Amino acid sequence: ECDYKGRELDLISIKDTKRTDEKFLKIFEIWNSEKPGYRYAATALLYEIFADIQTESYKQSPEKERYEFQISNAIEYMRCNYFKQDLTIKQLADMSNISEVYFRKLFKEYSGVSPSEYRTATKICKAKNYLLEDTLSIAEISDRIGFSDVAYFIKTFKQATGVTPNAYRKSLKSNIKTQPPQPLSSKVFEFLKVFSKNF
Repeated sequence: ECDYKGRELDLISIKDTKRTDEKFLKIFEIWNSEKPGYRYAATALLYEIFADIQTESYKQSPEKERYEFQISNAIEYMRCNYFKQDLTIKQLADMSNISEVYFRKLFKEYSGVSPSEYRTATKICKAKNYLLEDTLSIAEISDRIGFSDVAYFIKTFKQATGVTPNAYRKSLKSNIKTQPPQPLSSKVFEFLKVFSKNF
């Protein structure tokens, strides 16, 4: 397949189409519900779909294929243990039986980001979920997602989102209060617009 300029495009074959279809249906279900935080919940699911596509589109080579299982396991381990302050890249590399330098290289080739960037993005994503729930203080959230210094958490969160955690929480409350009912077509358009700003 080619684009409108005649450039060759890579076609992506998603193995688990049922799971992807279910996620898309869930996105529209959440979006139509207009429950508090529905925009962020729907956006999070869309990110999951993009992550699945990123994995499926990973181009195999004998060398990459050899280490795909180890890197995939390392990513899954990081997803489940991102909050552990003593978790290091060397530990992940050792678990994968790969040198730390080569692990960093393979990780970026596989995921598109460095291990540190991936872990930080995971922490920020989880922080957004906690801020949406509005039950924990900023300091408690910082501690739960693995930051030993709340000031550093605030700085990192602002670098990633453009606002402080407290400002982000206030914007969620304001958005929930002021969001008017919309027809379906407008809702879908607004969702895509919101997502494109956050991507």
